[in-house]
Amino acid sequence: MTTVKERIMSLPPLSKTSLSKALAGVTLALGLGILGASPALALGLDQARSAGQVCEGADGLLKVVTPTPEVKALVESTNSQRLRLYQEAARKEGVTLVEMQAVSGVKLRERHGSCR
Repeated sequence: MTTVKERIMSLPPLSKTSLSKALAGVTLALGLGILGASPALALGLDQARSAGQVCEGADGLLKVVTPTPEVKALVESTNSQRLRLYQEAARKEGVTLVEMQAVSGVKLRERHGSCR
């Protein structure tokens, strides 16, 4: 079974056009704040990040660090929303889902730090 990192590393290089499109979609999503969580979960996500209970993965998805039921539910809900948005943005921008996730992962990790 290959890891997400291995899959991303095996992708052909992005052209400047497709990278530009992917970045535009991710930038818009980040600017609107929709990659974090729904407003009802926003405080919980910020608290979970601050407490080191979750972290941002290279695939643009939230990872569980402290596996409590509340943290698992938060991660599941957030990742479900993110995947839906990534799929829509990838389709709209003409890039693959994996490319969109990789670009989003870079942006989210720049903003919030990465998993250690």
